[in-house]
Amino acid sequence: MSVTPATSASRMLLEDLHAPAEKVTSAVRKGWLLGLAILMGLVYLSYHFLPLLDPPNAVAHVVVASCLFVVYLVAAWLGQRLRPSFLLYSLIGFGLLYRLILLPLDPSMSDDLYRYIWDGKMQSMGVNPYALPPSSSFLEPFKDGHIHPLINHSKLRTIYPPTSQLLFALAYQLHRDGYLGLKLLLFGAELATLLLLGFWLLYMGQPMGRLLWYAWCPLPIFELMLDGHLDGFGPPFLLAVLLAMRFRRPWMTGIFYAFGLLVKPLGMFVGPVMMWQLRWRAFFKTALSAAVILVLLHAPYIKAGTLIVEQLMHYSSHWYFNGPGFLILDIWFVPKFTRTFLALVVLSVAWITPFLRGLSLEQRFLFPLTAYMLTAPTLYPWYLVWIAPWLVMTPRPWLFWFVGSITLAHTVHDTYATTGIWQISPLIYTLEYLPLTVLLIASLRPVRVVCSAWRLRWSDIQ
Repeated sequence: MSVTPATSASRMLLEDLHAPAEKVTSAVRKGWLLGLAILMGLVYLSYHFLPLLDPPNAVAHVVVASCLFVVYLVAAWLGQRLRPSFLLYSLIGFGLLYRLILLPLDPSMSDDLYRYIWDGKMQSMGVNPYALPPSSSFLEPFKDGHIHPLINHSKLRTIYPPTSQLLFALAYQLHRDGYLGLKLLLFGAELATLLLLGFWLLYMGQPMGRLLWYAWCPLPIFELMLDGHLDGFGPPFLLAVLLAMRFRRPWMTGIFYAFGLLVKPLGMFVGPVMMWQLRWRAFFKTALSAAVILVLLHAPYIKAGTLIVEQLMHYSSHWYFNGPGFLILDIWFVPKFTRTFLALVVLSVAWITPFLRGLSLEQRFLFPLTAYMLTAPTLYPWYLVWIAPWLVMTPRPWLFWFVGSITLAHTVHDTYATTGIWQISPLIYTLEYLPLTVLLIASLRPVRVVCSAWRLRWSDIQ
């Protein structure tokens, strides 16, 4: 079909008419983004002078954090299509500023940070952190008046794996008998997470504006920069594994996987995906490099023997909090059987996921991790920091609800203060998991199962 001069002229006229409107729309969007960025910064700054910290103010914190999450959704949605520009870099800088605002504050909704400091201190003193609990009389010369009294469950030995222990030791050297060293390392881990996500967006050809889905997300900001949870060290290693697999670097895949596995053992659930995605030779290289790193990381603590994992097994067998699958099944079965059943469910999901067609590598990682979150007996808000980067890579409504609503679990402090029972109210459970279940079901679609997954090659990674 030929284009007449009249048609061409009409198109140019329409473009001229739309250009000013697009400029106005862009200017309005930029104004809204900057306004919302400043608003969020003022809310984070308010934690320095409003009664929003510590367990007695848990409900106020949850209300503010929930409202902040709604503002974050609007702001990140407005900016998700932004291309690399001064505006985008400034908005990401706001996300880093939010973290720095909370960094100097004392931990608020959790006291786990003091255990991290103690473990780091023991290593600096030449004591194996797995050997003795903080309450041991043999450790009397090392006890102080401002860290030791704040350690939770001081009669129990540490449960944290070797990568975490090495980071605790480094943090203690940065700031002895204080938490700033660890928070600075967590800030560095957040920088690494953002850089890796940005690299992933470039590699996949996605808009860089999607970085705001993580940079402005309140969950990692509060749980890492305020309460200082070690879970922030995990995502950089998981993202490094993903990128190493996409760039076909089996040696680096194994190295990053081993380091991440020993931050917290959540990485074990993506192990089957890695194994089935690799060809035999690549899998051998990955397994060998991972094994070497695992041995080297355990070497400084080897004298503790089975004590390295003994307390972790005790924790997984006796603790429970906010786990939706565990709560439902525990009503019908004795707790021990419930835990065994749920463990089998997670392992089944982990081993079935590699055979599902039509899923990207990122989705194959997310499925077993989410299955663990939904079936674990214990699910604290900071556990979801591990899957928060998937807001950028595979944004789904159910994932946003999961990450946003988990903050409601902090209301347990208010329940505990009034009843003396460490348990979330049924209303909070319903608000957390009923919409999540509906959104998960709505997102399901038929998938094909591959019968010969070993035929998959590096080039099959989507």
